[in-house]
Amino acid sequence: MKKYLLLLILVCIFLAGCKKASVRMPQNVRVTDARDEYNCDLGNVIVFWECSDEPADSYNIYFKEEGQARQFVGSVDGDCYCYFDDRLFGGCKGTSEYQVTAVYGGAESKSAKAIPTDDNETYHVSMYPNPTSGSMMIDAANMSHITLTQYSSQEVVWDEDLYSCDVLNLAFQYYDNETGVCTPLDVGMYSVAITTDGVSCVGYVMLVR
Repeated sequence: MKKYLLLLILVCIFLAGCKKASVRMPQNVRVTDARDEYNCDLGNVIVFWECSDEPADSYNIYFKEEGQARQFVGSVDGDCYCYFDDRLFGGCKGTSEYQVTAVYGGAESKSAKAIPTDDNETYHVSMYPNPTSGSMMIDAANMSHITLTQYSSQEVVWDEDLYSCDVLNLAFQYYDNETGVCTPLDVGMYSVAITTDGVSCVGYVMLVR
């Protein structure tokens, strides 16, 4: 009887492990300073990530200080790919990490990790105002391509080649070629991918009304 009970426990543990492994981890986790992303006064932490092939039901965010156990800090729905934390970016830069897990069907994936760094500052791209209510200026030397993507749906709104452009006025509108009518885009977060001097970088913009 004890052997059968032990075998049953081992099978349950194996199946639970398979269920957890089947949940894809979030991809490309990035931790940055709110002042860099939104030009705001407070330097709080923003955690970004991308979904795997199939979006999860929700995402859990954890914070881990060096030498200590990780702490659960919050969760977001599966159609959201960023998290605003109250911690100050400067206080945890280089000495801690953020972890993001995907939850699907009651199972939680392994952690995708990222350390707060100042990598974005090397791109020398300025986007303002941010947040914006309709349009924004982008300053970057020799821009050759731009892609505007709605962050939650990952729908590409605008994708166009540029020709050695240094300043661009980006309007958050959809232009219908057939009717010639411009329709304002939905409010929310957008990613702006820019190629400049052969280097690609991504910024995040909040559209408000």
